[in-house]
Amino acid sequence: MASIEARPYAAIAEEYARDVTSGTIPACKSIRLQGKRFLAELKKQKRRDFPYRFDVAKAERVCRFIERMPHTKGKWARAKDSIHLEPWQIWIICCTFGWVRKSTGMRRFRILFVIVPRKNGKSALSAGIGLYMLCADGEFGAEVYSGATNEKQAWEVFKPARLMAMRTPALCSKFGVEVNARSLVRVDDESRFETITGDPGDGQSPGQDGVFVDHGDDQARDQPGLADEEQAGDDTPDDHSGQRSPRRGEAAHQPGVGRSHPAAASRCSSGMWCTEIRLRNTQ
Repeated sequence: MASIEARPYAAIAEEYARDVTSGTIPACKSIRLQGKRFLAELKKQKRRDFPYRFDVAKAERVCRFIERMPHTKGKWARAKDSIHLEPWQIWIICCTFGWVRKSTGMRRFRILFVIVPRKNGKSALSAGIGLYMLCADGEFGAEVYSGATNEKQAWEVFKPARLMAMRTPALCSKFGVEVNARSLVRVDDESRFETITGDPGDGQSPGQDGVFVDHGDDQARDQPGLADEEQAGDDTPDDHSGQRSPRRGEAAHQPGVGRSHPAAASRCSSGMWCTEIRLRNTQ
């Protein structure tokens, strides 16, 4: 794939966490607490009794991959621009893919839950992460799904992912990806990225490596991932000052797609909607 200008993604993520914690960037209580935790654990990882470490190379690899993907609609797509991740997006990706277990090198977090306002690139970000998990996550026979209760919503993530693959011949060539009408397939090992519809818990959930909806976990996989990225609604309460801090084993991120869940967002002092992020380890 085409070369891109290298950026210090891990440093950008750390700076974002510092700005949120200090109040330079307005954020809700949940994000401030997670920024504080992120910074504290960067120091704590040096202790022998702390079971996790932050792998800069793994975190930055995902960011580089996504920034090689093209925009799929709007003025940036017309100009054939590639995705340029914002600091908050880099922080999400670095937290999700950077924290690993010292004992195994496997990812610490398995569930990502993100709420952001409309027009913040949820689908493009999710599509990029999905393509990474299909092509470059190191899972043989990977299964990645964009899921929702109806086909139209499920395509909100799969469609941009498919367009990204179609418009990036180097990606398809490097990883042997076949672009079909309703699926992306890595031919060598039958890895696939496709849509899935139905209600969570309906007994139809497949074994997955990345799912962009609430469809459970798969113990047969080394690093299964579940993500839910949702849109903040206009009827969200203004004051969420009593919002709980992240539970142990929870914090911020790992793939996604979206149903409306307005009650989980909160307003900043500036009146803008804050991003809420929760990470959960399911093991």
